[in-house]
Amino acid sequence: MELRLRIGGGSAAVAATTLACLLPIGCSPGASLRDKIVGTWEYQGDKVFSVTTYHSDGTWVNDAEVKEPTGGESFILGLFAGPNITCSGTWKILDGRLVSTVTASATSWLKVGTISTDEILDVGDTALQLRPQLGDTQMWHRQKPPNPPTSRQCL
Repeated sequence: MELRLRIGGGSAAVAATTLACLLPIGCSPGASLRDKIVGTWEYQGDKVFSVTTYHSDGTWVNDAEVKEPTGGESFILGLFAGPNITCSGTWKILDGRLVSTVTASATSWLKVGTISTDEILDVGDTALQLRPQLGDTQMWHRQKPPNPPTSRQCL
């Protein structure tokens, strides 16, 4: 949609842009980051494998597996160890940060209402680099949607 205003007989592109930002089509500073983050991302760390899907409606769901710690590793990782961890919640972009709130959790250590804030260092088509409040920088990779079956596979 293109908006054109006539001011003094001329076209006012600046005024049109300003008006467009007042319309509910999203001109907020986080809009482009938000659009880029929507999708399914996976993270493979030394002790965790995590898959998080960020939905366009501002909700997310996460499935993770934390591996058992071996000698000398963090006690905290030992608390989180288990076959699978599932949780979900809401998310938003605020000042270049990904803010996630837990609304449902299948584990006793991750409480509903927990809020995490990760600095977004970079986001592209295939990679998302985050710096959690507590922890090292994480590189997440976008999961590709499965390929539809070919006619040969359907036979």
